[in-house]
Parts: sequence; structure tokens; C-alpha cells
Amino acid sequence: MKNREPRGPRNERWSGTDTRWSFTLFGTAVGAGILYLPVTISLGGIWPLIFMSLFILPMTYLSHRALCRVILTTDRGDGGITEAVEEHFGKGAGFAITLIYFMAIYSICLVYAVGITNEFNSFFSNILHVEKLPRWFLSLVLIAGMTVVVLFGTTFMTRISSLLVFPLIALLFILALLGIPHWKTAAFHVVPDARHFIWAVLGGIPILVFAMNFAPVVSTFAVAYRKDIPDPGMLDRKTGRIIGFNSLMLFVFVLFFVFSVCLALAPERLQDALHKNISAMAVIAGIEGLRYIPLMASFIAIAAIVSSFFGHLAGSREGLNGLITKWLRRHEKDRELNLKAIDRLTIAFHVVSMWLVALFDVTIVEVISAFTAPFIAMILYLMPMVAIHRVPALARFKTPVNVFVFLTGLITVGGYLVARFF
Repeated sequence: MKNREPRGPRNERWSGTDTRWSFTLFGTAVGAGILYLPVTISLGGIWPLIFMSLFILPMTYLSHRALCRVILTTDRGDGGITEAVEEHFGKGAGFAITLIYFMAIYSICLVYAVGITNEFNSFFSNILHVEKLPRWFLSLVLIAGMTVVVLFGTTFMTRISSLLVFPLIALLFILALLGIPHWKTAAFHVVPDARHFIWAVLGGIPILVFAMNFAPVVSTFAVAYRKDIPDPGMLDRKTGRIIGFNSLMLFVFVLFFVFSVCLALAPERLQDALHKNISAMAVIAGIEGLRYIPLMASFIAIAAIVSSFFGHLAGSREGLNGLITKWLRRHEKDRELNLKAIDRLTIAFHVVSMWLVALFDVTIVEVISAFTAPFIAMILYLMPMVAIHRVPALARFKTPVNVFVFLTGLITVGGYLVARFF
């Protein structure tokens, strides 16, 4: 018989389960965002990045903790975010919020479809020095292959992910350390004017929010801990500690890596990567004369996208299945549906749409800034704050700091568009 985590007061103590969940939250966040963040930040320079660094840790912690609290206050013991928003906001608003939640995750899948195709093309050119495969064929094979892994089930998917996440984290940290001898202090001497500074901050915050986002797994995380910790106060403290620890890990890790890349590589190289729709890793992989580092950079880029893609596709698939089912049953709750047919339709929709986006090489940074990050901010920054000030069960969490979270959410939603026309 397997030993279970102790119940009662001892749940306050940090356990192996807490550590594993911390890495799960961390692995969800470390994906394409960290690869494209240096490319975006390079346009604004180092000072806007330093300014944004002052706010991103509290933004990440407070928003994810608030989302977790919204989920934990549902009356259904096994209810996730879909059930929570429906209970708190009603069926109509709940459906709309669930749709936004789906769009946030689905748009990330689109980003990864483009990213994985471009990273493999970079791998063929820079590492293998062979001719690129036709884009239509390469993108279709990669997308279909990653989708098949998800279709094999959660167990197989998590095993593949675990094989990628730990070496990914180690190599990212090593690469950041290797960049230190190449840091150039000239970046600190370039001070942008007020207009350029504001433009850089408004354009950079959506990418930074995306890079620090682990919202897709918060629902599963909250449900798992609610099953083991019956006391609401202890449950809130425990989940808050884990979210806080993970937010701090992300802050140190992501910012150290981004600062290292931005200071080690010339801004011209990173800006060229933005125009070519490739990540900072592809830039490093293309540098000649560096032994092993280009290969390491290619592995990091591919592993980061693949490991994060699995969870997002699984979440997007589940979300679309739920939306279709809710829509078909809106008048008849017990209406009999062919769930297998709905699931097949969902999978086909994902594969075809991801393939088309990858085929036309849609600009990744613009998709994140204009589409993905705003949807994430609506679910992660705005919705929980509205719920806290509207739902009686969440009234005890009303604090002045909620205004900060809401305002930063508004900046994330509209920052890119303001920056484009500022």
C-alpha cells in the first residue's frame, strides 16, 4: 500500500508533492515565451527591461494566486475553472469566460506550431548544414507527431515531457552562465527617451507576462490540493506558498537568462531574429566558431516548445470539447451526444489550423502580443479581480493590491496596440 501525504497540521510543512508540483508549474511556464522574450526586449534596450523586472514578480504571484482562489471557492469538490466561472458568473458569462480561456490556450498552440517549424529549419541549416525540407511537409509532420503523443494519453505525454524538462532547465541555466564572459556594458549607456521607453515597456509586458504564465495548469493544481487538504485556510496558505515559490523561481530563472542573452548578443542580431521570425536560440545556433553551444541552443529551443506544447494542446482540446458539449446541451442538459465524434472533430480542427498558421509563417511575437497575452491577461489578471469584488465567497480577499493587478492586466491587454500607435 502506497504512503499518502499526511493530513492535518503536518500539511503545513513542505513535502515532496509540493516540490513536484512546483516543477510542474515551472515547466508549464518555460516554453516559447522565454525564447522570444530576448528578441522582443532587444528593441527597447536594457533599461525598460530593468523597469519591467521591478513589477513582474508581484504581477505573476498575485495574479496566479487570485486565479487559484477563484477555483478553490467553487462548491464542487472536483470542479475546475470551467465550473468555477459558471458558478460565480452564471451560465452565459461562464461560457464566455470559458471561451476566452480556450482561446488563450489555443493561441499558444498556434505559436508553438510556427515556432517548432522554424526551429527545425534552423537546426537543419545551422547544425546539420543540409537543405531545408519543404515547409508544408515539415510543419505537417511535426504537428501531427506532437499531436499523436497527446492522443496516446496523459501517462505517455508526461513521461515524454519529464524527459525533456529537466535537461532543458539545466541547459538553459548553463547557457545563461556561459554568456556572462561575453556581457557588454555598452547596453547600460544607451538611455532611451521617454516616448521610446514607454513604447518598449508597453510592447514588452505582454511577452513577459506570456513567458511567466502557468495559468493552464493552475486549475488541475487547485483541484489536486483541494482533494488532500479539507481545511480552507490551510489550503489557501499551502497553494499560495507553492505559487509564490514557483513565481520566485521563474523570476530568477527567466530574468537571469534574458539579461544574459541581451547583454551577450549584439542588439542587431536579436532584431534580425525578430524580422526572420526565429528565437534567440536560433541566433545562438547560427553563430560560427562556438563548440557545442549551437547544438545546445537548438536542443533548448526544440525541447522548450515540445514540452510545453503537450500540456497546452491537451488543455485546448479539453476546452474545445467542453465548449461544444455545453453549446449542444444548452437547452437539454441530458442530451445524448457522440463524444468520440466531437473529440475527433476537435483534433482535426487543431491539426489543420496549426498547420495553416505554420505554413504561412505567421509572426510569432505579434501573435503573442496582440492575441495570446491579452487573452491570458483577461483570465489571469482581470477575471479574478472582478470575481473577488463581486462574489461573496471571495470577499475576504479584497485588498488595495488588487487594483495593481487589475491595472497591469489592462496594460497587458492593450499594451501592444497602444505601442503600435503611440
